[in-house]
Amino acid sequence: MRKLLVCLSLIALNGVPAHARITSPPDLREVPGARFEYAAAQRLIRLSDGSDFVIDSRPWPKEPSATDAIFVSARGRAYDMVFAVNLWIPAQVADGTRGQIYSAAMSDDHDWIAVVGGWMGKEDHRGHNGIFILHRQMPAPGAEFWKLKLWFDVRGMTIGEVEFGPGDTLLTTSHDHDDSPIITAFTFAGQKIGSFVDAGKHSGSACREMRIQKLDSSSLAVYDPEASSVRFLTVSSKGDTIDVQQARTVPAVFPERRSYPLAFVVLPDGRIAIARTIADEQRRGQTLVSVLSPNGDVIEQWSSPRVWRYAYADGRTLNGIYPTAPDDERPVIRSVAIQ
Repeated sequence: MRKLLVCLSLIALNGVPAHARITSPPDLREVPGARFEYAAAQRLIRLSDGSDFVIDSRPWPKEPSATDAIFVSARGRAYDMVFAVNLWIPAQVADGTRGQIYSAAMSDDHDWIAVVGGWMGKEDHRGHNGIFILHRQMPAPGAEFWKLKLWFDVRGMTIGEVEFGPGDTLLTTSHDHDDSPIITAFTFAGQKIGSFVDAGKHSGSACREMRIQKLDSSSLAVYDPEASSVRFLTVSSKGDTIDVQQARTVPAVFPERRSYPLAFVVLPDGRIAIARTIADEQRRGQTLVSVLSPNGDVIEQWSSPRVWRYAYADGRTLNGIYPTAPDDERPVIRSVAIQ
């Protein structure tokens, strides 16, 4: 049986499983303040060029739940940027609020970033959510920044994850209040192309707990914790039309009644690794990493001695991060590599 390889950085590891060994995982980005931002973050998305999209809580006078994001560039600290909804569309956002950022993805050519965000409207004082599309600008050699090029309000629908589709299209996990498909496609200009993959009754919050992995240019894997399954999707396009079909599903059934998904990855051999946090009857948290066979059987499971605040996938590795103390600027990276 292949084994999980557990690594730890910054502090010593106690209670390592007998089959694991400690090695040196990657360091956090050497950016001023980055260690604090990584420690305080709510989520990290590793983008296709190796950069990190760090979503952080940023309370605002009239919005305690506001979040923004720090683009931590793989090219170095000079290319880092702060992203926030009220910086992009200040005329649309209610005074005293900042907005919320939920997820992001980068195009395969690394020239575009799509961000899912929400905000309170300045005029109607109602909640909105939409998609923001940024383009990489290179005004001079060695200079680079991201500029908002397009954005659109998605009305009557909740949007969770986002990924780039064929051509100038975006694929999102979604919940329409009047319909049941879980995937919706949009053009860059905001035109809804169609909704796909009928999943029956599902909740609006569930689409934000789903996780997407782009397997190649024409296929995706979507972890759907509400349906206890991993959905394998095929994506095709012809002219101005796009089609998304569910090729197969793999059960991802766990004994816990409720868990919060942190990250997942589908390996080339078909095995699936899922990191999630659960709570027992005493409401004590626990983080588990489970490896499933291609048909959904749990073949190995590892429990972290500390609850992960968030996790992200990077190749064959799931990386979980937690601070050593609430105000400690030295977060721990625990890496679980599937061998």
